[in-house]
Amino acid sequence: MLNPVAGLVVPARTSKRILAWCEQHGWTCEIYETHEEEDLSRVVRKAVARGCSAVAAAGGDGTVSGVASGMLGSPVPLLILPLGTGNLLARDLGVPFDLHRALGLIENGSRQILLDAALVNQRVCVLNAGVGLSSAVIKNTERTAKRRYGFLAYLAVGVRALFGLQPYLFRLTVDGKKLRLRASEIHIAIGGLLGLRVPFEDLRVIPDDGRVDIFVIKGRTARDYLEVLYYILRRRPRQAPRMIYMQAGVEIEITCERVLPFQGDGEVLGETPAQIKVLPNAIPVLLPINPSDAPLVDRIRSFVGV
Repeated sequence: MLNPVAGLVVPARTSKRILAWCEQHGWTCEIYETHEEEDLSRVVRKAVARGCSAVAAAGGDGTVSGVASGMLGSPVPLLILPLGTGNLLARDLGVPFDLHRALGLIENGSRQILLDAALVNQRVCVLNAGVGLSSAVIKNTERTAKRRYGFLAYLAVGVRALFGLQPYLFRLTVDGKKLRLRASEIHIAIGGLLGLRVPFEDLRVIPDDGRVDIFVIKGRTARDYLEVLYYILRRRPRQAPRMIYMQAGVEIEITCERVLPFQGDGEVLGETPAQIKVLPNAIPVLLPINPSDAPLVDRIRSFVGV
């Protein structure tokens, strides 16, 4: 499943490279280019029913979640080919960004995990979901800007959003426990934590532990968010005074005093109120045995010297 508008993809060139690799290694491959507003899960279910050995999601996080939604309950594994703007799930899972190395996971040197997922407003998500700053950034970042500037497009919109940051009153229900709090962001990590891919000293975000991780950020200013980032870079996010951490294994409900956009896997999926149902160990995914890429947080730490 190839998303022709993902990242900096040139569809004809990318298809040619995939087909050439498959021919060279004795694999039969059928490439399907995705279309906006289609039911991608239905297309994937048909491919699985035909008896394929694996289904590849060639694109960004939105493409991966769309393909994954058609693989619930299937023994056929998902192969991620990171070709999108952020590719945060691929970073979290240690998937190679080199196309040939990623394709090679269908042969040798790979392992399989059962990735957790979540049903967010009736849409399957495998990376994250959230409301507040993140959903505003995603809603206000134009596709043309993402294709031209990549991840920097999100960063530019995010910086502007920080200066108009507005905390809201939320009612949050986590596995039956009700909370009332004021926050500027509720972030639900499903398969990983924004590409950081590290075991922190005081918590672990594990993609196949049957639970999702919830981060409630109570920041009011850009300085507050820099403080949270500081604790993340120091590998102690639970010590951040302006953040609350919890886990859910069944269901999450979020309501807000105002109607806000709600995002999942980089796409706006509707507005609050939102319901999230945890789907533990839902999707088989092929991963490298020994991921070689350095975790993103280590690259950031080395860059800023902390």
